[in-house]
Amino acid sequence: MFILISLFNEEDLQIMFRTYHKLMQTTGGTNFVELPLVTDSSTPSRSRYSGRDLSRQEPIELNLPPIDTSGPYPEVALLKRKVSQIAGSVVDEKLKRRRPEHENGHQHNSSINTLEQLKALCRKRNIIIKPTLDKLIHSCPNESQMQLFSKLGIYFSHLNDAVKNTGTITSMLLCGEGTQKTKRQINRFLSTDDCDIKAVALSPVVKSISSICHGYGFPKARDVDALLKLPSLQKDGQLDRKRLSSISSANHGKGVPKIVENY
Repeated sequence: MFILISLFNEEDLQIMFRTYHKLMQTTGGTNFVELPLVTDSSTPSRSRYSGRDLSRQEPIELNLPPIDTSGPYPEVALLKRKVSQIAGSVVDEKLKRRRPEHENGHQHNSSINTLEQLKALCRKRNIIIKPTLDKLIHSCPNESQMQLFSKLGIYFSHLNDAVKNTGTITSMLLCGEGTQKTKRQINRFLSTDDCDIKAVALSPVVKSISSICHGYGFPKARDVDALLKLPSLQKDGQLDRKRLSSISSANHGKGVPKIVENY
C-alpha cells in the first residue's frame, strides 16, 4: 500500500478517492474499478518522488470492493416499496370514505352475546325497544340465550330503516311469555339460516310480513319471495303495496299463504 501511494502525488490521490467515494454513494456497491492516471498541464509528467516517467506507465488498477450491477439499487427498491405502501393507504382511506354510513350500520356485530349489547345495537340504529323484547328473551332457555342474542343481532343490524321498533320480530315469535308455543317458535328461529334472517329483515315490506306471521313464527325467505312475486300483487311491473296490505289484514296470524290469487 505504501509503494502504491508513493507513485502518486497528493492531488492525484484526492481525485481517485473522491471518485471512489462517489461511486460507492451512487451505486450502493462496488466493482473492480480501473482508474487511469489523469493529469493536467500543471502536473509534471515525471514524478518528483520516484523519478519515474508516469506517462509511460500502464494504468494503475485499484482492487476495490465489487459493484453489484445485476439489479436496481437498494435505495431505489426501498423507495418504490414505500411509495407503494403510501399509495395503498390512500386508496384504502378513499374507499372507507366512500362507503355508505348505512352499510356500516347493517354490519352484524358477531360479539353480541348479552342483552345489554343487543339493546345498544338497537339504540345505535334508532330502533325503539319495546317491553316485549325482554319477554321474548326471558322465554328462551338460559343455554340458548346467547344464540338468540346472536340471531336477533343479525336481524336488527339488517332491519329495514323504515322499521322503528323491535315489535316486528317479537310479534312473530312471542305467543305469551314463557309458553310452550313461544319456546317452539324460538327454537325454529334459532335453526333459521342467517341469510334467511337477513333477507326478511331487509325486505321493504317487513311490517306486512310481520302482521301475516303474527304468532306464527319466523317465515322462510323463499316463501316471502314467492308471495311478493305473485302476479296478483303486481301493478305496472311493481309490487302493489295496497293489495299486499289487504292480504296482510286477511291473513293476519295465518302465516305466508302458499297461493294467493284473485285478491
